[in-house]
Amino acid sequence: MRVRDVMTREVRTVQADAPLRECMAVMVQAKVSGLPVLEEDRLVGIITEGDIIRRLRVQVPWVAFFVDGTTVPAPAVGEDEPLRELLHTLRQRPVRELMTPHAVSVSPDDGLPEAARLMVQRNLKRLPVIAERRLVGIISRGDLVRGMLAL
Repeated sequence: MRVRDVMTREVRTVQADAPLRECMAVMVQAKVSGLPVLEEDRLVGIITEGDIIRRLRVQVPWVAFFVDGTTVPAPAVGEDEPLRELLHTLRQRPVRELMTPHAVSVSPDDGLPEAARLMVQRNLKRLPVIAERRLVGIISRGDLVRGMLAL
C-alpha cells in the first residue's frame, strides 16, 4: 500500500505571509491541528497547534501545562487583559514567524511503512505529500490507521 492510497487529497493550506489569526481560523473551521504553509504554490513549512502553543508558553503561564505539565497557577484579578493584548499582537504576526520551516514530506509513491517510520522517528503527526514539486496531499496518523484497517 502506498501513501497515495490513504492520503487526504483536499488539503487546507495557509500562505506564509497570512496573519496567524487567519491560520487559526482555518484550523478551527476545518478541525485540523496543522496546515502546510505555502509561498505561492511552493511548500515552505508547516504550522501546528503545537507551534502556536510553544510560542505562548513563555508568556502565558496556563499554556505551559499543555507543553510540560506545569501546574497552572490561579489567575490574578484582571489577568485576562494582558493576555488579550498578547493574543491580539500574536494573531497579527505572519505565519512564517511561527511555522516550522522545511517540512518533512513524502511522495505519493512512498510506501506506508516509510511514512510511518518518518512520523515515529521525527515525532510528527502529519506529512505533506509532494509530487513534481507540488503539494498533492497530506498523510496523517489517522490516515495510516485507516490504511492499516484496509489491509
